[in-house]
Amino acid sequence: MSENGERAISGQAEDKGAETKVSSTLGIEGELPCLIVYSEREHVDYIYPMLSLIENVLRDKGFKPLRLGDEIRSGEDYLEKLEILIEDCILGVVIFDGFRANVLFEFGFLKGRNKPTILLQSRDAYVSVRTLYETQKISGLGEEEFGRLKNPPINHPLHFSDFSGKHIAHFKWNAREDEPLHPSTVLEKELKKNSEAIVEEVKTVKTRTLPKLESAPLKEFSKPLMRVIKFYTGAEKIDMANFKTAYDELITVAQKYGFELPYDLSVMTAATCLLKAEEIDWRNVEERIDCFNFSINIYQEILASVSSEKDPHEYSDVQKKIGDVYYELSNYQEKNVNCKEAINAYEKALKVYMFERFPMDYAMTQNNLGTAYSTLAEVEDKVENCNRAIGAYTEALKVYMFERFPMDYAMTQNNLGTAYRTLAEVEDKVENCNKAIKAHKEALKVRTFERFPMQYAMTQNNLGTAYSTLAEVEAKADNCKKAIGAYKKALKVRTFERFPMDYAMTQNNLGNAYSTLAEVEANADNCNRAIKAYK
Repeated sequence: MSENGERAISGQAEDKGAETKVSSTLGIEGELPCLIVYSEREHVDYIYPMLSLIENVLRDKGFKPLRLGDEIRSGEDYLEKLEILIEDCILGVVIFDGFRANVLFEFGFLKGRNKPTILLQSRDAYVSVRTLYETQKISGLGEEEFGRLKNPPINHPLHFSDFSGKHIAHFKWNAREDEPLHPSTVLEKELKKNSEAIVEEVKTVKTRTLPKLESAPLKEFSKPLMRVIKFYTGAEKIDMANFKTAYDELITVAQKYGFELPYDLSVMTAATCLLKAEEIDWRNVEERIDCFNFSINIYQEILASVSSEKDPHEYSDVQKKIGDVYYELSNYQEKNVNCKEAINAYEKALKVYMFERFPMDYAMTQNNLGTAYSTLAEVEDKVENCNRAIGAYTEALKVYMFERFPMDYAMTQNNLGTAYRTLAEVEDKVENCNKAIKAHKEALKVRTFERFPMQYAMTQNNLGTAYSTLAEVEAKADNCKKAIGAYKKALKVRTFERFPMDYAMTQNNLGNAYSTLAEVEANADNCNRAIKAYK
């Protein structure tokens, strides 16, 4: 998995003659809709950082997280939209913190539809009492009395009739990543507990659009389908030969009984190939490439049956996924060709994924478009492609705001910093390095050592690289020392034992910084430190 927990891919950019490496990140979503029910920030002040953590785990496990508050837009019929979302989802995640009436109502809806549902609550969760009143005056209390109103801790038997709360998983919202009550750890355990119910629900939802089949053909279709579902959901380890056989059987049965493989089943099979690619050791390049190409073939088959006019959302969704796979391929072969294929696909997706209509899809696609342009800048038209990357990341940040989507904000700020640093190689070095430093520091407001050590290390490495580049033209000693400080912070996480490749990259960067510092002060000492880092 990636350093930002989103099933993300790190692309590496390399300095000419210096081997100073930085990382950018793609945003990836799964194929299984998961509806998240929660109280808004005015009721629970820590809700957005917690939602980001939950979403990262869900994406990592193949789900597409849907914040209910973002999915129902102004002017839409609330009940009608809620029914559609719940009908289409595979899983519900309910966060009781705040104990708002809408959360309880939506939880009841999920249970009424018999959806697998995970119930979460922080250990110190409370009922948000004051926010139940539209104004202080309505409460009948004086201003001072109203201010003294305390939010009582949630007591399920008292507040929720006979519901004892026995099925609720408790977490500590501000726990460190290595603590057992960290929301990610708690959610992963709950997903494992519910795995069988999730597999069954995937089968139910994914076969709804099939034509009415007799018992025998339905059974014939269900057998290979269950194999694909178990591979995708992690219920079984993916075996590529068995997966390809199952996919061929699905196609054969569909042709035999005269129907097309439904869209959502097709995209899930393509996504299973990508999951397998992640499992394959990075040294087995040909096996990974085979998985990428197989998934592209499936996506191209889907495109043959959808159009931007009749099926705009499906068309743009597939184009975005094709872009992701071509970007993956660019890390292994024909960087310029595959980056251009990725860019072409993302731009087609953005013809539908407009900011006003699909803000979340717009932001993720813009981030990934920026990453493709950043990677293309490594091999051609550096200035033009860096500027296009910066433009795309800036567009993504119109949606990925610090308060509401902190993890996505940090990912995109880190990527933006990488693009500015690359641009600094060829123009306005001081200005662009300072912009890179500013962006990486913004990312570090979220990516702290205590809560997100891997992302913290990635961003510290990139910050060090920006300082190293700035040291080439300004305040060499001061900026080299700042670079060294950043690399050392990254190495608190990137140890030889746990992350040997990242450790080697950052040690190399550290050696470069000491080598440059040796040009202006303590020549022998800093040269020796550089040699030690290189060793």
